[in-house]
Amino acid sequence: MYSPKLEHDPSTRRIEAVIKLTSRKTLYIIFICYSVGIAVIYSLPIGLENEWYSFYAYLDRHGALPYIDVREGYPPLGFLIYMPIYYLSHGDQTLFFYGFRTLNGALLIATTFSLYLILKSAPDIKRPLKSAMYYALMPSVIIANTYSNDIVALLPAALAILMIMKRKPLSCGILLGLAALGKGFPALLLIPALIAFKKPTARFKVLCSMFFTLVFASLPFLLVNPFTYISTFTHHGSRGPWETIWAFIDGYYSHGGLLHPYFDKFFYHFKLLKVYPASHYDHAVYRWNFTWLPHLLTVIQIAVLIVLALGYDRKKILSLCGLTYISYILFFKGYSTQFSVSTQFYMILAAMNRPLVFMIPLEVSQIMQMLSWQAQALAPEFLRNEHLPLLVSSTAIRSMVFTYLTLDALTKTRIDRKKLTMSLKRFTFYLDVFKDKIFLLLLLAVILTASISSATLISYINSESDFKSFNGELKASKDEWSTININGLAKGDQVIVKLATNDWLDVKALSDSSEFHVERGIVNPYNLKGSFNQTMIFFTAPARSCRLMLKMKHPSMPFKVEGSSSDLRIDAAVYNSTLILNLQDQGVDGRSSILRMAYPCEVYVEEDFTLNLRYKILYGRVSNVYLEVFDDTDEWLYSFQATENFTLKPDTKDIHGYSNLSNDRISLIVITVTIGDGASAKIKLDELSINDDKTCKVRFYAKNNKSLRYKVFIERDFRPPVHYLAASIASMTLTVVTTYRLYRRIERKDSSVEKSSETLNIKSSRR
Repeated sequence: MYSPKLEHDPSTRRIEAVIKLTSRKTLYIIFICYSVGIAVIYSLPIGLENEWYSFYAYLDRHGALPYIDVREGYPPLGFLIYMPIYYLSHGDQTLFFYGFRTLNGALLIATTFSLYLILKSAPDIKRPLKSAMYYALMPSVIIANTYSNDIVALLPAALAILMIMKRKPLSCGILLGLAALGKGFPALLLIPALIAFKKPTARFKVLCSMFFTLVFASLPFLLVNPFTYISTFTHHGSRGPWETIWAFIDGYYSHGGLLHPYFDKFFYHFKLLKVYPASHYDHAVYRWNFTWLPHLLTVIQIAVLIVLALGYDRKKILSLCGLTYISYILFFKGYSTQFSVSTQFYMILAAMNRPLVFMIPLEVSQIMQMLSWQAQALAPEFLRNEHLPLLVSSTAIRSMVFTYLTLDALTKTRIDRKKLTMSLKRFTFYLDVFKDKIFLLLLLAVILTASISSATLISYINSESDFKSFNGELKASKDEWSTININGLAKGDQVIVKLATNDWLDVKALSDSSEFHVERGIVNPYNLKGSFNQTMIFFTAPARSCRLMLKMKHPSMPFKVEGSSSDLRIDAAVYNSTLILNLQDQGVDGRSSILRMAYPCEVYVEEDFTLNLRYKILYGRVSNVYLEVFDDTDEWLYSFQATENFTLKPDTKDIHGYSNLSNDRISLIVITVTIGDGASAKIKLDELSINDDKTCKVRFYAKNNKSLRYKVFIERDFRPPVHYLAASIASMTLTVVTTYRLYRRIERKDSSVEKSSETLNIKSSRR
């Protein structure tokens, strides 16, 4: 029989203290071992990513400020947090990579510990440390964290969930705001947060603290250049689907990377849509085959979240946090491997009672997805031929896991009409706060000042002088310079010139007889889909008038020609239907030169497929000749060592010893020639054909002159006038005052409701 005296027994207290001390030591040992393990894994020189480094290097070269001069792909916290690492690395890429990994590793450890505290606070979780370690030891989490910034948003999101459990609304809202500044998905946690907190004042604190965290962090960017900052978020709207069943339904089987030149970021997104027509090949400005599909997905997302919110049990709030993310991501248009860091975290919460049942198949799918894209990191082109089966299978498994959890939650959801009716009545009761005259005057002042700011922005959007475009045509030549005159500029204007040509051009940009720097770019540089006959030039105007001087670096040919260096001279002529190439590296830069000649050709590789390349080196020295083909099915450019009479067949092995073309579809053929520094060569190209001329045969030509159409786009940045700045600051200040006034009114209402409840309870007890 239980005896109260046992609670005060010194030996019992000593045993409890020993148990607590032992469990605490175990916790410390596990996390120390995990930290050491992460440090060892992240110190390995494997898979060092250069994408993040290239982001900051580009900004550094141009002296551009993110979110002011250029838009970025992520909210501020998710991008700026790594920027100090770039400057501390002083141009050392390896140092930057390890700095990136060190920060992400530390955030992962902190997130895992936060998950442990969350699960420990849940009454129905018996082994919180074990469940937290399920997440921490998932290979996809550890791998993706080396290149993903998901962890930057996940840590504050995890802490926000912990604050929900501890019933701290103000801290919860601030952390949710910080999480949303890392990535958008954690904003969904506002739904379970509002459900978890019962009192209207607590809900108001969560909502307002999150809102003001987002606004105050965004305010500097919104004041200086609001359209650049807003473009950071709106550009996701024009993106296509990727790596989901919805992408496959729409016929898109590629990745979610934006294969546009970096200089696009200088243009506001809504103006960039005027530069690029929507295309099924362009993931950044995507044209849906089924235009109704994205709208349907959005409607379903909203409907599922509403049903879960209205009918979910408040006692299972942790599970709701996980299901909110899982159900939303199920109907989201895209899914990247970097999401793995967050998805397994929310999976633990969504399926707390049996997490491994869902985490294991999800982990299999995520590893398969990684292998489908990054198998070449293990060995050259290893598993590339299995790219599409791996991608489709991983997507199917992931979708089935998400679908089961979502349907299971929806079938268990019971919407209590009485509670819903009472909530609506309670809401109408609190509408009485709008009878406050001071509050209404403040609200009117907020609307007025916000209208002044909005009117300024709308005026810029509708202005024709801030975005101009014009067409033209010129006679391009190999021997003479042609000119495009661009007048009516202001210093700092962004200019994109789209040239309808597949030729490699010499470009000089002049202003007042002084030359300035221009950038070149192209969409889809790997497969040239939609961009074979296109070259783009970008510059920031240094003066009111500029001239672009253009000259062909070689005679116009049926290929898209690119050279690796400016000291490569190319001459070409056609003789008896053969193409004669004269190549000379002038030995200026001390490096070899590479000539790439690309030709688009859509063809399916069947058993009798042959691609014939016949050429002859008439004189000189050539280091290498490669024939490359872009395999649409494998999303990969395969290279083959090409002899003078070379026939590519389905079973031909590439330079790494693999045969990967059979039953695939190819869309691009590239001839690559390498000559040494200071060397020259004369090559006769006799034939480039598919299936013995039956499918495709390239007709050679070489022209020293051609007509070239172009279009010039000019964007002038928004320069905030004084009245915009004053109205925006006033609007923000008045919003704070108005919100505080509203909070005090709601607080008084809460107090009156509590007093009424106490009075009723006292009366009922007396009866």
